[in-house]
Amino acid sequence: MQNFLTLLFLFAFPTANLFSQFWGGNGTENDPFLINNIDNLNHLADSVNTYWAHPIQNWCYDLYFNQTSNIMIPLTKTIGISNRYFQGHYNGQEHYVTLNLLSPNNGYYVGLFGRIMEASVRYATIYGSVTITHFMGSPNSTAGITGTAIRSTIEYCRNYAVINGYTNDHVGGIAGDAAFSEINNCVNLGNVEGFNNIGGIVGRAS
Repeated sequence: MQNFLTLLFLFAFPTANLFSQFWGGNGTENDPFLINNIDNLNHLADSVNTYWAHPIQNWCYDLYFNQTSNIMIPLTKTIGISNRYFQGHYNGQEHYVTLNLLSPNNGYYVGLFGRIMEASVRYATIYGSVTITHFMGSPNSTAGITGTAIRSTIEYCRNYAVINGYTNDHVGGIAGDAAFSEINNCVNLGNVEGFNNIGGIVGRAS
């Protein structure tokens, strides 16, 4: 019993503290967590990239996040890394995020979101740049919205950022690699460069 309570504390305590550092909300569809500034966005990235609440689910699974203002200070880290997926629902509400993402600092999957699974991203707009500086190995994916999407939905998103995938495998304006996912009503207006599987919207879809 004591061991069970200890494990419960280790999982529940950090997760509970994560919620207090957003601008407001409780993460439900009717009262989403609010992303109002770069500190809130960095907090989301650090939390997704660090904590698990379940062996196969991130702590943000099925939670809702709404962006409430433009974020001009550049985000320099991805939300979601190779073994940590964003699994919530992000609504940019037509506000923009500025990116200044460099790899290898951000791993194999680079974008506003590195990797998303069973997630949704809607009404997000991206400015700035995503730059791969040298060969990262394979597989890897680069884009403005998400490096990789798995069983996810991306809708009404716009990318104005310059995407330089260097020798990366999958490079797109919206998604680098989309597996069993839907991308609807999205627009890319940024320059996209890469080595293999390059697309204005998605580099590779399967």
